Amino acid sequence: MIRFIYQKTQILLIHMAGEVKQTIIDIKKDSKKVMAASYPKKAPNMLVEKIKAFLSLVRIEHGLMVAVGVWVGALLAVKNADFQLLILGALPGVLVQMGAFAVNDLFDLEADRANNRNERPLVNGILSPMFARNSAIVLFILAVLLSLLLKLPAVCSIIVIASIIISIAYSYAMKNIAVLGNAYIAFSMALPFVFGALVFNALHNDVIIIAAVAFIAGLAREIMKTVQDMGGDVKARKAATLPVLIGKTKSKIIASILYIFAIILSYVMFFSFNYSVFYVVVVTLGNIGLVASIVFSFDKKDEAKSMEKARKLSLGGVFLALISFLIEAISKNMKP
Repeated sequence: MIRFIYQKTQILLIHMAGEVKQTIIDIKKDSKKVMAASYPKKAPNMLVEKIKAFLSLVRIEHGLMVAVGVWVGALLAVKNADFQLLILGALPGVLVQMGAFAVNDLFDLEADRANNRNERPLVNGILSPMFARNSAIVLFILAVLLSLLLKLPAVCSIIVIASIIISIAYSYAMKNIAVLGNAYIAFSMALPFVFGALVFNALHNDVIIIAAVAFIAGLAREIMKTVQDMGGDVKARKAATLPVLIGKTKSKIIASILYIFAIILSYVMFFSFNYSVFYVVVVTLGNIGLVASIVFSFDKKDEAKSMEKARKLSLGGVFLALISFLIEAISKNMKP
């Protein structure tokens, strides 16, 4: 009986060995097809796509700009700032900003669909609304905990908590109210400079003026954005934004005036606080971007494309201005 089982097992193993050998031969013949198979490539690519989608959801570039704003405010406020606190002190603001964008996209889903914002991860389906909600909750909790663990001044923790509450209120209702929603976004662009100074319990006049420049330019940019998104905002949310109330052209004119005011104010730093010529050069490049965005916003040949170009130019202008502030802050901090 044992001998019979042994013989059968031996025959089975020989048969299996033959099958394995044939399989190896087939694999070698079809190696190119196997390498081109979609499944092995999809797993890492899908992970990369998810990461990219998450970074797009939370607008990581805006988070980096918040961090730079905090560093500018801190470096202008104090000399020889503690490096660890300087770096970590920016994180609560960055996390709040990331969470706020996740919440905004969650509430704005239908409007983004109406505006054909297919690049948005919730619209194209790469990320789910539940993922956006959970991400926002985690980011907000981390922001509060970090502000407490770092033992920042009480006013900083209050700002973090207030910013979270207001960001949710903005996404839920404030954005539908003319100018109020725009003012909130502009305020969130100005706040990092003040927050950075408050991390070190100091607040100087030049920090306040930089914050004012950021607020005015941010308000102009947001008004332009409501012009760009007017169709979808009305269709999806019945929003009473500024262009809905007074028209696109008048809204563009108001935004343009604000841009010009911000440009003029940006040069006050040079004349009033002895900022360097290098600052003037870089901030002027940024201001050229803002002027170009004004010009494109009034181009009616293809308004959708023109407004998108204006949006990108204004973002580039704001970014260059921010870089000029950062370089000047580092330079002033290094002076004896």
